[in-house]
Amino acid sequence: MTTTEYIPSHSANFSDRPLPELLHYLLENLIASVSADELFLYSFDSSLGHAEALAGFPHEPDESLRPVIESHLAGSETTALLNIEGIHPSSGRMWRISHNEETLGTLVILTHLDFLNIAADHSHVQYCLIIAKLLLQQRRSQDNEIIAHTIQEIANGLSNVMSPQSVIDLVCEHLPSADLSFCGLLLYGPQQESLFGRSFSYLELQGSWSQQHGAGVGLGVRVYLDQYADLLAELHSHKIWHIPDMTTFAPRFDALLRATIKGSKIQSIVFITLEVGEQRLGELIIATQDKATFSVHELNMWLAISKLLALSVMAYVLQESKNLVQRSCAALLDSVTDGIVMVLPSTHTQGNGGASVMTVNSYFSNMFHLSEYKAQGVTLSELIHLMQLPEDVRQELTHTWLSVPLRDPSTQRGEFSMVHPDGYSVIIEWHSAPLQQSQKVMGRIFIFHDVTEDRSASSLRTNFISRMSHELRTPLTSIRGFAQVMIDDLHGQLSPLALEYAQIIFDNSRHLSSLFTDLIEIARADTGDLELNFSEIGLPELFENLIMRFQDKGIAQQKWITLDMAEALPFVRIDVNRLSQALDNLLENALQHAPPDSSIQLQTKVISSSKQLPSDAPPDIVLPCVLISVLDDGPGLSHEEARQVFHAFYRTPEARSARLPGTGLGLTTARSIVEVHRGKIWAEGRRRGRRGGRFHLTLPVT
Repeated sequence: MTTTEYIPSHSANFSDRPLPELLHYLLENLIASVSADELFLYSFDSSLGHAEALAGFPHEPDESLRPVIESHLAGSETTALLNIEGIHPSSGRMWRISHNEETLGTLVILTHLDFLNIAADHSHVQYCLIIAKLLLQQRRSQDNEIIAHTIQEIANGLSNVMSPQSVIDLVCEHLPSADLSFCGLLLYGPQQESLFGRSFSYLELQGSWSQQHGAGVGLGVRVYLDQYADLLAELHSHKIWHIPDMTTFAPRFDALLRATIKGSKIQSIVFITLEVGEQRLGELIIATQDKATFSVHELNMWLAISKLLALSVMAYVLQESKNLVQRSCAALLDSVTDGIVMVLPSTHTQGNGGASVMTVNSYFSNMFHLSEYKAQGVTLSELIHLMQLPEDVRQELTHTWLSVPLRDPSTQRGEFSMVHPDGYSVIIEWHSAPLQQSQKVMGRIFIFHDVTEDRSASSLRTNFISRMSHELRTPLTSIRGFAQVMIDDLHGQLSPLALEYAQIIFDNSRHLSSLFTDLIEIARADTGDLELNFSEIGLPELFENLIMRFQDKGIAQQKWITLDMAEALPFVRIDVNRLSQALDNLLENALQHAPPDSSIQLQTKVISSSKQLPSDAPPDIVLPCVLISVLDDGPGLSHEEARQVFHAFYRTPEARSARLPGTGLGLTTARSIVEVHRGKIWAEGRRRGRRGGRFHLTLPVT
């Protein structure tokens, strides 16, 4: 006997799968022996909650009996008395048929008598139950074999990722049925939003087969769900929902869907929800042109197929989401005017040299004359070898990039010069930052920025400032010199008013000279032309000298300078004179704003983790470092003032109203000096319950 012999049609005729003659004989005799009017044998599928009549004597059962049977079998009673309104006869008894605690079906006897008192051990009942159990077990086993064979054939035809239409074509190819008129696969949308837990707005037909029109009819049609809230809630309460007669159900749809159902002559329909875990993906719809009930076997077949389809659809949705992300990332990266490389750890090799390049953008390809195709998937060390670089630069990048663990949370930066593939010299500034997800470092991103034009403009600006300052310093020196002579040597020959004017000339010429010096220092520092004499030193002696320089000035103003220095400060690599200049500017600023009879604190701490830094510290501080803080009891800064205080010529409203001396370049100069030491400097804004100025700077540990 072939497998197709066991697949029933959509009709419920008992002759489709004839029962053994022995069971026929026993059922006929059972009716006579218990004086019953009607006898029925039902199969039951607990996963569907669906009962199906297999045999009936002397005729088929009334359809209103099936819900009563399903309700009883969903419970736990072994036997039950029946009292069904609306049919005749209305009373009877049913016996549950089970195997290994799984319900296979039930034997039902109806009679016109008010009460049917038949013992469970009645010999004819026992014989019928035994034969019925064997029959139901055989049918269940045959059904499972057919389903497994069909699923295996469909699974063999599935590739890694197939479109919904290809999947529907494959399913309909292996399940030919003259009664099936439509099969459709609808996916909830938008899928990319569903992955983040958002609600769906529509169902879109993405795979279809029609007996009348063939494959692919109606693709892209969307059913918007906002007008079907009640229907959607009912659909979600079923894994599989069979509607045997669409005549009474069609009015729940809009006019377009009603016309579609009528035009396709659909009479019976089944909805099967496609889901993987808690992720709802879509709905599988099968329909016929007959008002008929799908058999339990057919529903189980489609339910098993739906689970396979759900996995295939999930793979398709994830691939589409991945493709969308990749296309979006590629478009975003290509729109950036910097070279970008993303690197992830490799599972095959150890160390940074084996880290795998996930992607590069087109700007990087043009910058280093390296195609995206060649760069994709290579290791980080191989990428450095493929980049068009001077040999000394290649060796420096190899040492720098591969010496830091790929998952290191710190940021690296640097620059180098090279010849562009188009033949001109360029200066490339690079920095490397961690790629993080849920506070876990997943890889690194390398960004390359061509700073040639910026450096050229800065160099021109610096040269202009230096030249102008030099040209202006010569007459200023003469003016200051003559003013000094008038004050020191000619004071006896001048009137008091002339001496006052000479003093004003002298003070302002000195102020202008200091202003020009600060401008030159800032411009040189910003362009990298500031001459520095680095040496590795300990900080205690530097701080002690700093305190000594300001002690007398502080005492004169009744402002006390204290030093809170951490023990065992590590060595730092600095230009002592330049850094002293930056610290002088910070202390000078604190002395100006601190009130009389107050203290100014100079604090130092060793920082090894970003968690030890103040909450508003910049994110790219080089660690480990020494944190130097200057704290005073003055009015402090607002958050907006704290952001602007290091800008050139910026002065707070309090400083302007109090007419405090200064050019507005002291803190700007301090910032430039600290940054050429690879450090960071910032100010804290006022907080509730706390006053005073708070300035911090960091210096990387050697």
